[in-house]
Amino acid sequence: MKENFNIEQVRTDKWRESLDEYLFNPFRSIKMVQPIKTPKSYNNTKKIDLNIKNLNDFDWKGLASWRQSLLNELHDYLSTHHLIKNRDVCLQFIGSIGSGDVVNYSDFDCIVILPLSTSMSDSKLRRVKGLIRKLSYYAYVFSEYQHHGIFVMTEAELLKGSPSLYPIKLFQSCWGYGLDCFYIRTNSTLSIDDKKLDWTVNWINSELTADVHAEYSMFVFYNLLSVIFLMPAYYLNTKGIYLDKRESIERVIRLQKEIESDFLTVSSYRKEWPNKKNYRLRMLIYGIGLYFWKADTLAYFYRAVKWHFLKESRISSVEYQRVARLGQGIAQLLLKEKLRKFND
Repeated sequence: MKENFNIEQVRTDKWRESLDEYLFNPFRSIKMVQPIKTPKSYNNTKKIDLNIKNLNDFDWKGLASWRQSLLNELHDYLSTHHLIKNRDVCLQFIGSIGSGDVVNYSDFDCIVILPLSTSMSDSKLRRVKGLIRKLSYYAYVFSEYQHHGIFVMTEAELLKGSPSLYPIKLFQSCWGYGLDCFYIRTNSTLSIDDKKLDWTVNWINSELTADVHAEYSMFVFYNLLSVIFLMPAYYLNTKGIYLDKRESIERVIRLQKEIESDFLTVSSYRKEWPNKKNYRLRMLIYGIGLYFWKADTLAYFYRAVKWHFLKESRISSVEYQRVARLGQGIAQLLLKEKLRKFND
């Protein structure tokens, strides 16, 4: 039985790999998506309800006017999209947009969930590919430091018992457009990889032992801050607690008061993050480029242009190393607490 499960998991993984390659690569044909067997019905399923709201339900006055205009434009696009109107997909905003707490530092976090019927239909998948391309455009224009693309979950994987890439419980506080529910197996693995905290410790340690540069790009610094902000969530995940990023930080600070001042220092960079106005250049690069290249390739190109030609603001090695050491201290304390709890 275990061997059959492993074979089925390998097949599912190969299907998902081919699906991602099709959805995110502009020149890949639908024919490359490998077939996957799906039962006509599943026993022991659980319905996950989703909140349906829209971008115009929120007050974005704290945002720069161009960002407000971008979100208004995105709302108009989603409201009239065929897949959204026909409820063929679920689209949920998470992170800062999902919480309504958007600042200049915020990036664009969005999950597209494909129901079983949509992920098995060639005609619908072609529309999904166009939807993801457009969402990618808005994501990378919205945040010049966007360091990930659009997340995609499939009901086909969840119904087979594959783990969710985003904690299921957190969908209670998310919202979005389209279909208002999806289904998972009752006995699905709802936990997230508990080794992510270990990874952050190792990553920050590597940053402090790597060759020191005279200056660092703001993108690299943004990544460092993002890793530090996620550590409390990763720590709580090891205890089976799933909260969003802000709630995780607040919970960990209550549990470990000695790291409060370090987090306040790191958070001050988020609050004071500069408002950059290169959005018209990003509109040009991503508006045209996404029809020919992957989003991460264009993001690399954009960062290279900024670094070499636009005299991007940079951060000194002294300041970068200082923040990295604060992150290292937080990571080591949380890792120590994690090991102590497991050994008790």
